[in-house]
Amino acid sequence: MTVKNYDNTIETVVGALVVSREGRLLLVTGPKWKGRYTIVGGHIEYGERIKETVRRELQEEIGVVPERIEFLCVNDEVFPSWFHRKAHFIFLNFVAWVEDISQIKLCEREFTDHKWFTAKDALALPETALVSSVRPVIEAYRKKYGS
Repeated sequence: MTVKNYDNTIETVVGALVVSREGRLLLVTGPKWKGRYTIVGGHIEYGERIKETVRRELQEEIGVVPERIEFLCVNDEVFPSWFHRKAHFIFLNFVAWVEDISQIKLCEREFTDHKWFTAKDALALPETALVSSVRPVIEAYRKKYGS
């Protein structure tokens, strides 16, 4: 694994809001996010198409290939206090439907825990428990898919 230096750059990353067959949302956490819940995602690699990035990140981070991926929204975060280093992100967020959630296996290098939430319950989490850039993603999901 190559360690990259992102100092003074705008990082374009994908976010994947993983949704189960029952309509529950997967939120994950780990040291990078200082104990707050977030969604799966990561950096787009040079020469990689955006949806390929979503699939790759899901395979690397939770061990599954989604049945369907749809674009949801764009948002950004400049120097978030919840992240482990200074960063300026542009997030391209997608919904990723996963039928067999029993196949999910967290990448222990990235995550320490995960939970499944309804959209309503995820939005009810206090600000200190949810990464601020994820709240508008869940709100966009509720608006578009109504759950």
